[in-house]
Amino acid sequence: VLNRRSAPNTCSFTQERNFATEPAVFTPKHCCCCCYFSCQGNTESCSSSSAVMAQLLALCALCAALCALGGAVSSIKFNITTTNIAASWQSSEYFNRCFRDTAVPERWDCFLTTDTPDSHGYQWLLIKLPRAIRVQSVTVYGRAAEPSRAQNIEILLSDRLPSGLNASNGSCYGTLSGSLSSLTQCGVTQREQTQTHKVACSYSGCPNLTEYILLRKNVRNESDKYMNFQALEVEEASQNAQIYRCEVSGRHLSNCRLNALQTLKNGDRVYMKVCPSCQLPTIDAASCRIAAPSGNITQLRVNGHPDSNLIVIFTSTAESQGGNFTCNFNCSSELSQSATEPIGFFEEKPRSVSIEPSNRVQIGSRIFLASGMEFHFSFITEAAYPSPIHACRLVRTAEQETTEDTSGVLLHPVRERSLTDASANKSHAITKISEYRLNITAHMQAAGQKIQCVSTVGESSGKVVKSILLPELVVPSKPEFLLPPITDWKDSHSVSVTVKSVTDSPVPTSHRCLLETRTGNRSLTAAQALGQPNISGLFGKSIRADPDMDSTSATEDKAEGLAIRIWSGDIVSDEEASFSVTASDSGYPAALHQCRIDRKSLGEDKTAGSDSSTHWRFTPQRGHNGERIRCDVVQKLSGSLIFSQTVNSSNLDIKYKANVTWPSNIPLKKEGEALSFVVLADGNPEPSSQCWLQLVSGSQVDLHKLKHSIFESTFNVTVDRSMNRANLSCVLTQPGLPSLTEQSFTQLITVFYQPQPPLTIDLAQTVYEGTDVTFTVRSGAGNPSVTHRCHVYNGKIVSAIFAHQIT
Repeated sequence: VLNRRSAPNTCSFTQERNFATEPAVFTPKHCCCCCYFSCQGNTESCSSSSAVMAQLLALCALCAALCALGGAVSSIKFNITTTNIAASWQSSEYFNRCFRDTAVPERWDCFLTTDTPDSHGYQWLLIKLPRAIRVQSVTVYGRAAEPSRAQNIEILLSDRLPSGLNASNGSCYGTLSGSLSSLTQCGVTQREQTQTHKVACSYSGCPNLTEYILLRKNVRNESDKYMNFQALEVEEASQNAQIYRCEVSGRHLSNCRLNALQTLKNGDRVYMKVCPSCQLPTIDAASCRIAAPSGNITQLRVNGHPDSNLIVIFTSTAESQGGNFTCNFNCSSELSQSATEPIGFFEEKPRSVSIEPSNRVQIGSRIFLASGMEFHFSFITEAAYPSPIHACRLVRTAEQETTEDTSGVLLHPVRERSLTDASANKSHAITKISEYRLNITAHMQAAGQKIQCVSTVGESSGKVVKSILLPELVVPSKPEFLLPPITDWKDSHSVSVTVKSVTDSPVPTSHRCLLETRTGNRSLTAAQALGQPNISGLFGKSIRADPDMDSTSATEDKAEGLAIRIWSGDIVSDEEASFSVTASDSGYPAALHQCRIDRKSLGEDKTAGSDSSTHWRFTPQRGHNGERIRCDVVQKLSGSLIFSQTVNSSNLDIKYKANVTWPSNIPLKKEGEALSFVVLADGNPEPSSQCWLQLVSGSQVDLHKLKHSIFESTFNVTVDRSMNRANLSCVLTQPGLPSLTEQSFTQLITVFYQPQPPLTIDLAQTVYEGTDVTFTVRSGAGNPSVTHRCHVYNGKIVSAIFAHQIT
C-alpha cells in the first residue's frame, strides 16, 4: 500500500480501497432477515479484501431476495460512486480533478474545491443520480484533517436539472446562476464535533422524486473558503405507498404518523394522508375503502391532488375495528398498486379482575399459610384490550379497598402471561396473568399490611383495584402415614392407608385424601375416624394428601395399549430398519422390553424414550418376509415378576432383490421351429420380466410371455431367418425397489435356414465337343453356408466337373 501524508489543503493519493468506492449497503428495516455492514465514521474498516466484501455482498443479495418475499424494504443506503452517479458538476476543481474521477479506485480519496468560490460566494457540487429516487437522508463524511469543511453544507434536491446550470460539454466545471426554484431543501450539515453529518430530509407533503442533489456551502464570509469531504451516502426512502394518520391544526394537517390506526376509539374522526407510490393521472385514479372483519366494504371519498398527497377522512366504528384501511392506485405508467394499513381494536374493559391465591388453606373467610412457606398468588385481568398493565404492592390495611396506594412496596412478578380470548367475537381480547411469590413474616402481619393490585387498561377504561389480606401463619401438623407393603399396590386391588397427625396449632386439623389419576382427582371418604386426628381410606393407583398429609404412593398397574410401530417406510432386506414398542398406559413398575423375529432375539440394540417406549434398530433378512416381530413386556419389582405380556406386530413385508434363474443355453434352431425357455425369479416386490430379440437389422421382436406363477414365466417365439445372430435380451425389474436392483440377461441365437430362391443354372442350349463350356449356378444365401457341386448327369453321374463353395 502506497500512502503519503497530505497537507491540510490536499487529499491523499492511495491504492487502498477508499470509502467512496465501497459498494451499496442495503439496510432493511422490516424484513425476514437483517444484513447490515457500515463504514460510518471508520473509513479504515472499509479497506477489507475484495473476497470478503464479495461474500458480504452475496449475503446481502440473498437477504434482499428473502426480504422481497417476506416484506418491502423500507430504505436502501448507497455510497455515491462512479457506479451510481450519471454525471456531476462543481464550482471549482482542485488540481483539475472532478468529483466523478475522485470516486475511482486508486485515485484521490476525497472531494476538494479550490479556495475560490463562484460569483455568489458558494462552493458547490451537483450530482445526477442514474435514476429518480425518494431521498430519506444524505450523510456527509468529513475528513479528520479538516472536519469543519464538511460543516454548514446545504443539501438541496430536485427532480430536474436546475435551469441555472451552465457547463461545457464533457467538462465537470460549471456555474449556477438564475433561479433555483426547482430545488427543495433537505437540510444543512451542523457544526458538530464529528466527522459524520447525517441530514434527514423533512417533507410537509409526500416526498418527491429526486434525480439531482446539490451540495453547496456559502464561504463568502469564511476565512477557510474550501468545501471538502471524503464520502457521501444517500438513504433511499421506501418506494411503497405511505399511509399517515394526522391531526388537524387550523386548516392544516400536522403530527402525521405511520402505523397509527392501532389506537383508535369508537367514534374517532380520522384524518389520513396517503402518499401514492406512483404518478396518478387524476384524483379519481385513487380509491380507498375500509374492509371490516365481517366482510362489509365501506368506500371512502378521496380528496387532495394526484401530484402530491391524498386526504381521506372517516369516522371509526365498532364494525371497522380489526379491519383494514386500503387504497388502490391506477398508475399512469405502471401496473396498478395498493397499500393497506390494519385498523386496531377499541379499548375494552376487563370482564373480571381478581387475585387468586394458589397455596393456602382457607377456612371460612380466613386463610392460613404454614410458617416459612412462600405465599403464591396470581393477579388476573380477564378479557381486556389493549393488554392490561399490572402493579401489586404491600400497603397498609387501613387504605380504602378501591383507592390505589402508590406508597407501598412494589412487588415483582415471577412470571407474566398474556392469553387471547377463545371466543370468536372476543378473539382480540387479552387475559393477563401475573404470578407472584411473597415471603410472609410475622412483622408484616403485625404492621397490618395487605396486598393491593391495580389493573390498568388503555387510557379511558380506568383502573381496577383489588386487595387481599395476608394469610395467617400457622405451625403445620406432622402427619404420619401407615402404608401397606408396596407389593400390595396392584391395579384393581384394595389397600388401606392410615394417616395420623399431631399439632399444637390452634387451627383445627382436618384430613382430606384424594385419588390422583390421569383423568382427574377423586375425593375419598374416611373409612374410620379415631380419637386423635387421623383418617384411613381405600386407594387404587396413587394418593395425594392436603397439607396435613403430604405423601404419595403408587400402585402397580399393567402396561396397556401396547403396540409395535414400524418407523421405516419400505423395509428392505439387509438395510437397517427401526420400530418402537409403545403403550397408551406405561404401567408401574416400568416395563422391560425384549423383542425377537422368528425366534431370534434382536439383542439390546435399542434406546429408551421419555414416554417409557423403546426404539429398536435391526437388519431384516429376506427370510423374515411374512414373519412377525414379537416383544415380551415384563414388569418386575424387587426381582419378583408382577406382569408379563406379549405383543406382536403385523406380518412383515420385507423387500428383497430377486434370485433369478435365466436359461443356461439356448439350443440352435431351424427356421419355423419354436424358441421357448423359462425364467424363474423369487423376490419381493413380485418381479416382472420381459424378453425380446434384437435383430441384426436393428428392429426388435418381443417374445410372448406366459406366466405360470409369481416365480415362473415361459417365453416363446417362432424363429425365422431374420432372427439369425440376433441378441436375445431379458430384463427383470421389481417396482418399488431402486433401479439398481434391475437384472438382465443376453445371449446370441443361431437359426438354420435353406437358401432362397431355388437353384438355377445359366447354360447355353448348344455346346460343341472339345470346347470349354462356361455356365453360372445361382442360389440364395443359407445357414450353414451354401456349397455348389456340379456333375454331368445322363441318368447317372458321368463325371464331376467341380465343387465350389460360395459365401
